[in-house]
Amino acid sequence: MLDQDTRSKIAAGEVVERPASVVKELVENSIDAAATAITVEIENGGMTLIRVTDNGEGMEREDAVLAFERHATSKIARADDLEAIFTLGFRGEALASIAAVSKVRMETVRQGFAEGTFVEIEGGKLISQGVIGRPGGTSVTVSDLFYNTPARLKYVKSPKTEASRIKDIIDRFVLGYPHLSFRYLSAGKQVLYSPGTGHLNEAMAAVYGHETAKKMISVRYEWEGIEINGYIGSPDTARANRAFQTFFVNGRYIHSPLLSRALEEAFSTLIMVNRFPMCVINIALDPHDVDVNVHPAKTEVRFTDDRRVAAVFFHAIKRALTGDGISSEQDNGIIEPAREDGRQAETKRNPDRQPMLPWVDNGRSYHQQNFASIDKVNDDRGAYEAPSIRVIGVLFSTYLLIEKTDQLYIIDQHAAHERILYEQYMDMLQKQHLELQYLVSPLVLDIMPQERQLLEDNMELLRSMGFEIDEFDSDTYVLRAVPVLFGQPRAEGLLKDIIDGMRLFDAHSPYDYRREEVMMMACRSAVKAHDRLDQSQIIRLAGEILSGNVPPTCPHGRPIVRSVSKYELEKMFKRVQ
Repeated sequence: MLDQDTRSKIAAGEVVERPASVVKELVENSIDAAATAITVEIENGGMTLIRVTDNGEGMEREDAVLAFERHATSKIARADDLEAIFTLGFRGEALASIAAVSKVRMETVRQGFAEGTFVEIEGGKLISQGVIGRPGGTSVTVSDLFYNTPARLKYVKSPKTEASRIKDIIDRFVLGYPHLSFRYLSAGKQVLYSPGTGHLNEAMAAVYGHETAKKMISVRYEWEGIEINGYIGSPDTARANRAFQTFFVNGRYIHSPLLSRALEEAFSTLIMVNRFPMCVINIALDPHDVDVNVHPAKTEVRFTDDRRVAAVFFHAIKRALTGDGISSEQDNGIIEPAREDGRQAETKRNPDRQPMLPWVDNGRSYHQQNFASIDKVNDDRGAYEAPSIRVIGVLFSTYLLIEKTDQLYIIDQHAAHERILYEQYMDMLQKQHLELQYLVSPLVLDIMPQERQLLEDNMELLRSMGFEIDEFDSDTYVLRAVPVLFGQPRAEGLLKDIIDGMRLFDAHSPYDYRREEVMMMACRSAVKAHDRLDQSQIIRLAGEILSGNVPPTCPHGRPIVRSVSKYELEKMFKRVQ
């Protein structure tokens, strides 16, 4: 048991928020017990049953009972140990917190022994214990989660959502510990299996699929005690959110805005705005240089020198991108992070190396093709009368300058088109009258294993949004039609963006969900700044905005149009008083 001084210095708190947090704590215990094979089984999203079985060291009888006491741990002994944590768990709270809100049975046998111990606890109270025979290792079964704390149930989402969160947790463990074998079963069906070969690229294939794993770029870098190892996605694997950014520090999965910013800065000239690079990265450094005792969830850390870690990480990514021949840097040298003595490292340059071209984004042709959606503007009412407005020009390849009666209007072409697409599509959804565009050649979808369940669970919702998808076989889906407003180009990417959104969306209302996704679809599909519109397209777009039939802001709230009257201009130039 930890002494009072040590307890007071631990960032203690709630461990059990939902089924995924139970799985996380139990799997971490298995890893700390030197297990090489871990199986996770759940029923009903983890609310009815969670079972984690490993082949780890196992426990003695006395330790098995003591493990359910709060602050009982063998991983640290005194407060000084908090300065350098070498294990995933260290607080001694997990089993006690889990047992307090569920029914738990633990079976454990020390490796090399024929008999071990079982312990049964309900609501934090010891019910029974005894001798059991089973293979070496530990199995913890948690049933009826929150049965005695019904108030917590209102924070639990649907079984599908909770199962998805558990899958996400296990995915991180697979990526962080490729030398361990993981098996995940939901309702008796195997959802994920990783053989534990020790090769990270094979672990990524188990989580993301072979096609995505092939597009990952190796990162290997070391700078004065900081080692960066793992993979980053090539620019064309960039996603709609940060859900595919996975960071580990000394093997511990963490959330880090600092590392996300450094990663995205390294990719800043290679991918489109509002796209986020993928990565699976482990940062190894002296445990004394990182504090993991920050938050009860143990996913937040503090580095002794944030700037140094971020600089090393940034340059590791830049070197990996340059080595793969897709850097947009005109200077082929890499400026290394400063050493601790303040000197800059000398960088070797290759005079024979040709300058590298910036990453070419194919999105431009996509937006050009989507100009057809501008041509549909006003189809129901007839085109806006051209004589009533005069196109003056386009400012900064972004803003349409329009004269109408005695007003000068400045219109953001992207925000305007985005709002029109959003309004038209939402109107079609509410009327349940979606126009579909069937693809000339049905598109075989490259869906990651972790996305497959999301796709199956939300198939009806996707079809209601205008995506006609058929299952080709157990591992393949075919996209046959898309909403006509958004057109065929980049159809697969648009659908993947929607699936990315599903990973993060917890609301129970399909309408709320569709509204968020339609905003994203309209933004992705609308013309962008620097896209060139012809005269008729400008007239149609400006005519719709100035007709007063659409709100004056884009779906995200940014203004679409500003105006200056003839009187204000004349006053500005002192023509009138």
